[in-house]
Amino acid sequence: MPEHLLALLEWTAVALNVAFTLCIAWEKRIGWMFGFVAGCIGVGLYALAHTWAMSALNGYYIVMAVYGWWRWGQREDGRIRVQSWAFHAVVVPAGLLLAFGAAVLLGQYLNGSYPHLDAFVTVFSFIATCGACSEPRQ
Repeated sequence: MPEHLLALLEWTAVALNVAFTLCIAWEKRIGWMFGFVAGCIGVGLYALAHTWAMSALNGYYIVMAVYGWWRWGQREDGRIRVQSWAFHAVVVPAGLLLAFGAAVLLGQYLNGSYPHLDAFVTVFSFIATCGACSEPRQ
């Protein structure tokens, strides 16, 4: 693929992810569409870079964008979730252990590029996404 096309796709994904983040922060449902398209682009770009965990993460984001679009269409209050310090005290060390294990797998068995960074970003992105989906603290 020509370098100028890759650069265009990368910048398009960046712009769409910024739009997604702002829309979700302002609780605008249209943000999920931006996230869906950015995820589709991300799957391909990360696969080309051999960062397999990030490619899988973007696949997960595609699924979550569909779920988010559907769920936010139900007009529920309290979409944004806040987690307790106890949640973080358990999840952060567990995430570090998972990231280390994933990095070993990515590096040794999948010959991935940047396995430690790939694993760290992916594990904590999953945690952040799943943590936002759980019940809010009271």
